Amino acid sequence: MHVKITTRCAACALLAAALPVLAAEPEGEAAAWTTEGYVLAGTDYIWRGVSQTDNKPGIQGEFGVYHHSGFYGQLWAARMDFGDPDDGISSEVDLVVGWKTDLGEHASLDVSLLRAIYPGANPGYGINYNELALTLGFADHYEFAIAWSNDLYGMGAGAVDYELNADWPIGDTPWGIKATAGWYDLDRVAGDSYQYGYLGAYYNLSDSFNIEAGYYKTFGFSEAFEDSMGTLEQADSRFVAAVTWSF
Repeated sequence: MHVKITTRCAACALLAAALPVLAAEPEGEAAAWTTEGYVLAGTDYIWRGVSQTDNKPGIQGEFGVYHHSGFYGQLWAARMDFGDPDDGISSEVDLVVGWKTDLGEHASLDVSLLRAIYPGANPGYGINYNELALTLGFADHYEFAIAWSNDLYGMGAGAVDYELNADWPIGDTPWGIKATAGWYDLDRVAGDSYQYGYLGAYYNLSDSFNIEAGYYKTFGFSEAFEDSMGTLEQADSRFVAAVTWSF
């Protein structure tokens, strides 16, 4: 389950700028900068309905630095395996800068720029790309995101993803339900589009630990996407589970 709902140098630069501010913050006042992150271990790493670990377990983590003005930087990394022994790719590193603001009491706007990097890629397998995302949060439990890449996986063509996410806590219990519905427009990359969905449940063991299990399914995924997104087997429907430690 990809949590970067989801830039090394950017995050480090923000952290370096934040440290003196944090040190100088008067006691009793809210800090100008805050940090948070997580580490997740799961039975698979699914991105937009497709396994990024060749249907095998994966681990991922994120560290973010956030300013009270809404600006932030994030560093996200995960184990990767596209199933091609010749590509040399075993990890993904995402560098993100963004800005988030409230739109009234129950809505928010988040604008972010992501740089996806695949360290160790062999010659001919350079697939680093950029993605600009606009996310609108509304009614407390919903998010609608549009993400645009101008050159997905270095294939010389752009792609647009539309995604709706929902998170429903169950009363005052530690239980909750999550759902995702997405449409990935890859017409310029692969000449077609496909859809994907997720339905899962989670349980908050504590403020720091969370477990989640759910079911992913793709719709309309065909051989047309094998050069850009993955194999038919990597896009198969599947149950997944994960445990997350947040800090």
